[in-house]
Amino acid sequence: MKRSWVLVSALGLSLLLVAGCSSNKLRPPKNVGDSKVVEKTPKNKPGWVGTSYKEKENYIFFSGEVTDVADRSMGMRQAKADAIQNLIESIKVKARSEFAEAVKGVNTSQGTLGRYVDSLVVWTTDNLDVAGAIPVEEYTEKLRTQAYEGSKYSYNCYVWLRLSKDEYYLARQNALDRASREAEDEEAKQLAQEAKEKLGQL
Repeated sequence: MKRSWVLVSALGLSLLLVAGCSSNKLRPPKNVGDSKVVEKTPKNKPGWVGTSYKEKENYIFFSGEVTDVADRSMGMRQAKADAIQNLIESIKVKARSEFAEAVKGVNTSQGTLGRYVDSLVVWTTDNLDVAGAIPVEEYTEKLRTQAYEGSKYSYNCYVWLRLSKDEYYLARQNALDRASREAEDEEAKQLAQEAKEKLGQL
């Protein structure tokens, strides 16, 4: 009887050890989901990262970014597309402000004024030659993220582009010329004339 009890105890202990080992294998790492930057190219993070739009001298600078992508090359292409979108949105704000200021005080209804400015903004961005944007600098971060099955690597990609202000002025002038051609009533003609006089022929 004593021998049987010993065998049962030993068997029970073995089962507990096996269960404990299985539990450890099934238990996920404590830091699952944690990410860490393990590599930077270049080594120092540029100051322009996080600046979506900036004007300096005769150029417009703008950036784009994409985070946590598996492929660096694809990430850089997506970052450039984001940069172009940031440029377009910033140009809309810039153009709207300039056109609104140029026609301020013209004796016309707010509705007509609003539609006129809206059209100029659209025509300006449509005419903007974004193909002339030049890459100035790229920056990437390689990330290591702890997953259940081990480490996973991905990238944060950033790009800094430059566009000559002449490209913007040309697009703006083309919009003004179109507005003059398509003016159908006296109000529209007056607005077009006023905007051209204030912004000038470039």
